[in-house]
Amino acid sequence: MGNLNNQFIESHDGKQQPTPPETTFSGPSPSSPIDTTAEAVVAVLGVGYVGTHLVDVFSRRFHTIGFDLSAKRLREVESLFDGRRVCLTSEPAELERATRRPRPLRSQAIPKLISGLDDITPGSLSSIYSLYASVFDRVVPVSRPEVAEMTKLYENCQRMMCIAYVNEMADACLPHRIDPFEVCRAAATKPFGYMPYLPGVGVGGHCIPVNPHYLLSNSAFPLLAAASEAMARRPSVIADRIVERIERGGKRSSCERAKVLVVGVGFKAGQSTLSNSPGLSLARRLSESNMVQVCFADPLVRQGEVPSIARLADGDWNRETLSGFDLVVVTIRQPGLDLTLLDGLDGVDVEWWC
Repeated sequence: MGNLNNQFIESHDGKQQPTPPETTFSGPSPSSPIDTTAEAVVAVLGVGYVGTHLVDVFSRRFHTIGFDLSAKRLREVESLFDGRRVCLTSEPAELERATRRPRPLRSQAIPKLISGLDDITPGSLSSIYSLYASVFDRVVPVSRPEVAEMTKLYENCQRMMCIAYVNEMADACLPHRIDPFEVCRAAATKPFGYMPYLPGVGVGGHCIPVNPHYLLSNSAFPLLAAASEAMARRPSVIADRIVERIERGGKRSSCERAKVLVVGVGFKAGQSTLSNSPGLSLARRLSESNMVQVCFADPLVRQGEVPSIARLADGDWNRETLSGFDLVVVTIRQPGLDLTLLDGLDGVDVEWWC
C-alpha cells in the first residue's frame, strides 16, 4: 500500500504547519496536446512510499521532478538520488517544466474508513468526517477505532487466504497436466460470488505477509495461520521443486551446475522494494542449494541491493544471452523487460508464475 500521509498538511512531529503555497501553475492545460518530440520530464506528485519508488524508476530514463509539500520529507530522500537527473522541490512553479505527470492511484476515489473518540472528545468523529469529506469521494464512519482497525486487518488477511487457496489449486493441477492459469481465467467468467486470484511464487510487501501476525498475536485463526505458513514456505517449496527437477533431468555433468535466471526480485511488478520479496526468497533458496548457478534480472533492482546473487546486466537481456540458461523462472512481469524474448528459446525451459 502507498503512504498517503503526504496528502495531508501536517508535520511528522504533530506541529502545525503554515498554510502551503498556492499549488496552481501556469503551464499547459490538461487538454493541451503533448509535444512528443520534446524530451520527457516526469513529475511525481508526493514522494511518500509509492512516490519515492516512482522517482527512482522514472529517473533512470528521464529527467524527473519529485514534488512534495514537506521539505523535511524531501531532505530525507535526497541522498537516494545522488547523481540522478532528479529535482526535489516544494515549489509548484517547478511543475511547469513537466511533460508527464503519472497518477498511480486515484486515492480520493477509494472509500476511507474513519472513527472518532467521542466518548473522550465529543464531536471528534464529526470533525474527522468534515476533514476527510473535503478530500475523498466516499467516507465511511464506524463506531470505534478498533472496528476500523479490525476491518482493515480482516480484508487484507482475506487476500492472504485467497492467495494461499489459489496456489493450492495450482499445485493440485500439476500432476494432472492442467494449466492453472487457464482454470483461473475460466473461473473469472462467473459474474457473481467469485473474486479472481492468480497463482504465484508467494506474497510480498509490507501488508499481506505482515498483517496476519497482528490477528494471530492474541486470537485463534487456524485457517489464517495455515495460509500464512504455507505462503511463507512457498518460495522455498518452488525452489526445491526446481532443483529436484534439474537433478532428474541431468542436462549438465556432475561437476557443472545448471544455470537458472530468476526474472523479477522486486516484491511486486513495478516495485524495486525487496520487502518480503518472494522472487528474492526463491533466488536465495536456489543459490543456497549449491546445485545451480543463479542470476537475477530486474531493471528496477540494483546489484548492490542483492550482493550475494549475480545480476544480469540490462544490456544482456537478449536472446543470445538468455539462450545460455537452462531455466528461466519469471516471478513477476517487471516493466522494462521484453518478455517476448523468452518465447521459443532453444533448449531453455521457461517457468511462468505470473
